[in-house]
Amino acid sequence: MVGQSRKPVVILLDTMVVAGMFAVTKQGGGVEWIEGRKKNWRTAVDNLTAKVGEGVILKVPTPVCYELMCWNEGWYKQVTSGRNPVFAYAKNNIHSKFLLMAARYSVECRVEYFDSTKYKVKTMDPLVAAYSMVFGYYLLTENQKDFPESHFSVVEIEPLVLKEKKGQVRKVLYLLQPKKVG
Repeated sequence: MVGQSRKPVVILLDTMVVAGMFAVTKQGGGVEWIEGRKKNWRTAVDNLTAKVGEGVILKVPTPVCYELMCWNEGWYKQVTSGRNPVFAYAKNNIHSKFLLMAARYSVECRVEYFDSTKYKVKTMDPLVAAYSMVFGYYLLTENQKDFPESHFSVVEIEPLVLKEKKGQVRKVLYLLQPKKVG
Protein backbone atom coordinates (compact mmCIF):
# COMPACT_ATOMS: atom_id res chain seq x y z
CA MET A 1 0.00 0.00 0.00
CA VAL A 2 2.99 2.31 -0.20
CA GLY A 3 2.27 5.31 -2.37
CA GLN A 4 -1.52 5.01 -2.01
CA SER A 5 -3.30 7.66 -0.03
CA ARG A 6 -6.16 6.62 2.20
CA LYS A 7 -9.24 8.84 2.38
CA PRO A 8 -9.63 10.15 5.95
CA VAL A 9 -12.70 9.13 7.94
CA VAL A 10 -14.84 12.13 8.89
CA ILE A 11 -17.18 12.03 11.87
CA LEU A 12 -19.76 14.78 12.34
CA LEU A 13 -20.54 15.73 15.93
CA ASP A 14 -24.10 16.37 17.07
CA THR A 15 -24.80 19.42 19.26
CA MET A 16 -24.87 17.69 22.64
CA VAL A 17 -21.65 15.79 21.85
CA VAL A 18 -19.89 19.09 21.12
CA ALA A 19 -21.37 20.62 24.27
CA GLY A 20 -20.13 17.67 26.32
CA MET A 21 -16.66 17.62 24.81
CA PHE A 22 -16.24 21.30 25.53
CA ALA A 23 -17.70 20.95 29.05
CA VAL A 24 -20.96 22.77 28.46
CA THR A 25 -24.52 21.85 29.25
CA LYS A 26 -27.74 23.51 28.19
CA GLN A 27 -29.97 24.25 31.18
CA GLY A 28 -33.03 26.46 31.24
CA GLY A 29 -32.03 28.34 28.11
CA GLY A 30 -28.60 29.18 29.51
CA VAL A 31 -25.21 27.54 29.35
CA GLU A 32 -23.24 26.30 32.33
CA TRP A 33 -19.57 25.30 32.13
CA ILE A 34 -18.93 21.97 33.85
CA GLU A 35 -15.23 21.09 33.79
CA GLY A 36 -15.64 17.70 35.48
CA ARG A 37 -17.56 16.33 32.49
CA LYS A 38 -15.02 17.16 29.81
CA LYS A 39 -12.72 14.20 30.51
CA ASN A 40 -15.57 11.64 30.45
CA TRP A 41 -16.95 12.97 27.16
CA ARG A 42 -13.55 13.14 25.48
CA THR A 43 -12.68 9.61 26.62
CA ALA A 44 -15.95 8.26 25.20
CA VAL A 45 -15.44 10.09 21.88
CA ASP A 46 -11.81 8.90 21.71
CA ASN A 47 -12.92 5.30 22.34
CA LEU A 48 -15.44 5.46 19.50
CA THR A 49 -13.11 7.13 17.02
CA ALA A 50 -10.37 4.58 17.78
CA LYS A 51 -12.77 1.82 16.72
CA VAL A 52 -13.13 3.46 13.29
CA GLY A 53 -9.39 3.72 12.66
CA GLU A 54 -6.53 6.17 12.53
CA GLY A 55 -6.64 9.62 10.98
CA VAL A 56 -10.23 10.37 12.00
CA ILE A 57 -11.31 13.98 11.46
CA LEU A 58 -13.98 15.39 13.76
CA LYS A 59 -16.18 18.13 12.29
CA VAL A 60 -19.14 20.14 13.51
CA PRO A 61 -21.68 20.69 10.70
CA THR A 62 -22.90 24.22 9.98
CA PRO A 63 -26.35 23.74 11.59
CA VAL A 64 -24.74 22.63 14.86
CA CYS A 65 -22.41 25.65 14.76
CA TYR A 66 -25.47 27.91 14.35
CA GLU A 67 -27.28 26.20 17.23
CA LEU A 68 -24.25 26.61 19.50
CA MET A 69 -23.91 30.27 18.56
CA CYS A 70 -27.56 30.79 19.58
CA TRP A 71 -26.90 29.43 23.07
CA ASN A 72 -24.76 32.34 24.23
CA GLU A 73 -22.05 34.82 23.31
CA GLY A 74 -19.27 32.55 24.60
CA TRP A 75 -20.15 29.89 22.05
CA TYR A 76 -20.40 32.52 19.31
CA LYS A 77 -16.82 33.62 20.01
CA GLN A 78 -15.50 30.06 20.22
CA VAL A 79 -17.22 28.81 17.06
CA THR A 80 -16.37 31.80 14.87
CA SER A 81 -12.80 32.40 16.06
CA GLY A 82 -11.36 29.92 13.58
CA ARG A 83 -8.82 28.69 16.11
CA ASN A 84 -10.31 25.20 16.37
CA PRO A 85 -10.52 23.26 13.07
CA VAL A 86 -13.45 21.21 14.38
CA PHE A 87 -15.60 24.31 13.71
CA ALA A 88 -14.47 24.73 10.09
CA TYR A 89 -18.07 24.88 8.81
CA ALA A 90 -19.05 27.71 11.18
CA LYS A 91 -18.97 30.44 8.56
CA ASN A 92 -20.65 28.46 5.77
CA ASN A 93 -24.23 29.16 4.79
CA ILE A 94 -26.63 26.23 4.78
CA HIS A 95 -27.12 25.39 1.10
CA SER A 96 -30.66 24.84 -0.18
CA LYS A 97 -29.90 21.19 -1.08
CA PHE A 98 -29.37 20.49 2.64
CA LEU A 99 -32.56 22.35 3.55
CA LEU A 100 -34.59 20.39 1.00
CA MET A 101 -33.10 17.07 2.07
CA ALA A 102 -33.74 17.92 5.74
CA ALA A 103 -37.38 18.78 5.01
CA ARG A 104 -37.86 15.45 3.22
CA TYR A 105 -36.08 13.58 6.03
CA SER A 106 -38.29 15.25 8.66
CA VAL A 107 -41.43 14.04 6.88
CA GLU A 108 -40.09 10.52 6.19
CA CYS A 109 -38.63 9.88 9.63
CA ARG A 110 -41.28 9.97 12.31
CA VAL A 111 -40.18 9.46 15.91
CA GLU A 112 -42.38 7.41 18.21
CA TYR A 113 -42.56 8.68 21.77
CA PHE A 114 -43.56 6.89 24.97
CA ASP A 115 -47.27 7.50 24.31
CA SER A 116 -46.99 5.78 20.87
CA THR A 117 -47.61 9.09 19.12
CA LYS A 118 -45.35 9.72 16.13
CA TYR A 119 -43.86 13.17 15.57
CA LYS A 120 -41.68 14.72 12.91
CA VAL A 121 -38.00 14.84 13.78
CA LYS A 122 -36.97 18.24 15.17
CA THR A 123 -35.49 20.85 12.85
CA MET A 124 -31.79 20.62 13.73
CA ASP A 125 -31.46 16.82 13.54
CA PRO A 126 -32.74 16.58 9.94
CA LEU A 127 -30.18 19.21 8.93
CA VAL A 128 -27.38 17.28 10.62
CA ALA A 129 -28.67 14.07 8.98
CA ALA A 130 -28.61 15.79 5.58
CA TYR A 131 -24.92 16.74 5.97
CA SER A 132 -24.07 13.19 6.97
CA MET A 133 -26.02 11.62 4.09
CA VAL A 134 -24.80 14.02 1.38
CA PHE A 135 -21.11 13.56 2.23
CA GLY A 136 -21.31 9.98 3.53
CA TYR A 137 -19.83 11.07 6.85
CA TYR A 138 -20.28 9.17 10.10
CA LEU A 139 -22.36 10.86 12.80
CA LEU A 140 -21.73 10.82 16.54
CA THR A 141 -24.80 11.47 18.70
CA GLU A 142 -26.40 10.60 22.01
CA ASN A 143 -29.85 10.93 20.41
CA GLN A 144 -30.10 7.87 18.17
CA LYS A 145 -33.91 7.92 17.93
CA ASP A 146 -33.84 10.98 15.65
CA PHE A 147 -31.60 9.11 13.20
CA PRO A 148 -33.73 6.00 12.48
CA GLU A 149 -32.63 2.65 11.09
CA SER A 150 -34.28 3.50 7.76
CA HIS A 151 -31.50 6.05 7.12
CA PHE A 152 -28.66 5.21 9.54
CA SER A 153 -26.90 2.08 10.80
CA VAL A 154 -25.44 1.88 14.29
CA VAL A 155 -21.73 1.15 13.83
CA GLU A 156 -20.58 1.31 17.46
CA ILE A 157 -21.87 2.40 20.85
CA GLU A 158 -20.00 3.69 23.88
CA PRO A 159 -21.39 4.07 27.41
CA LEU A 160 -20.93 7.41 29.11
CA VAL A 161 -21.35 7.96 32.86
CA LEU A 162 -21.55 11.54 34.07
CA LYS A 163 -21.54 12.74 37.65
CA GLU A 164 -24.39 15.08 38.48
CA LYS A 165 -25.39 16.82 41.70
CA LYS A 166 -28.14 14.23 42.09
CA GLY A 167 -25.87 11.25 41.35
CA GLN A 168 -24.69 9.54 38.20
CA VAL A 169 -26.34 9.85 34.81
CA ARG A 170 -25.84 7.10 32.27
CA LYS A 171 -25.91 7.85 28.57
CA VAL A 172 -24.97 6.04 25.41
CA LEU A 173 -23.07 7.59 22.51
CA TYR A 174 -23.90 6.21 19.09
CA LEU A 175 -21.61 6.19 16.08
CA LEU A 176 -23.90 6.08 13.06
CA GLN A 177 -23.26 5.58 9.37
CA PRO A 178 -25.67 6.89 6.75
CA LYS A 179 -27.32 4.38 4.46
CA LYS A 180 -27.65 4.95 0.75
CA VAL A 181 -31.14 6.38 0.50
CA GLY A 182 -32.50 6.43 -2.99
